[in-house]
Amino acid sequence: MQAVCLTGEGKGRISAGVERYMVDIESRVDNKKSLWSVGVEIPALGYETLFIDWSEAQSSRMKASGTFYARLAHQLNGSPQKKIFLKKFLQELGYFLYTQSLGVAGIEKEFVCQNKTCQHKSLPIKWKLSARDGNFSLRNQLNNKFYFSITGFGKKDGHYKRVKMGIWPFRNNASGRRVPLVSLDYFVSECGLGAPSK
Repeated sequence: MQAVCLTGEGKGRISAGVERYMVDIESRVDNKKSLWSVGVEIPALGYETLFIDWSEAQSSRMKASGTFYARLAHQLNGSPQKKIFLKKFLQELGYFLYTQSLGVAGIEKEFVCQNKTCQHKSLPIKWKLSARDGNFSLRNQLNNKFYFSITGFGKKDGHYKRVKMGIWPFRNNASGRRVPLVSLDYFVSECGLGAPSK
């Protein structure tokens, strides 16, 4: 889990509903402030920001803000269900950031783990771990139709070079594909650099 690098720079593909963005990304995790700060450079639109504050994760509350978040929320105004999935995606990502910030000792204290599954003692988090061919994946089932997952690919120099996260349906669509409702595909070129401050 610690090899999932969310402090760094790279390229990203972001999808939410019918909206698709190819962006340059710089990001930083600040565990003291319980804050993930993300700056995205969008071709023809410029630089925008997204912040996820998980300081109230113990109460199942995450706060999202920033100009890019406002853009996505505005574009999904005509589809209440898609807007709900955007908020759910950011909440689940906040749960991951919270879990990662605990470190190994904190996870052992706050979670009950067995058979590659870790259930939080009080929050609706039940991470299911899988690892194959050097890749790593965590999944949290939301209901009987959808799940959130975060996957690391291509580990090198102590971190995964690609991190894919999203909310996915358990079933394929009519064309036989499994398409995420909301997703971020982050190709990390540099891990451990600075990022925008709030």
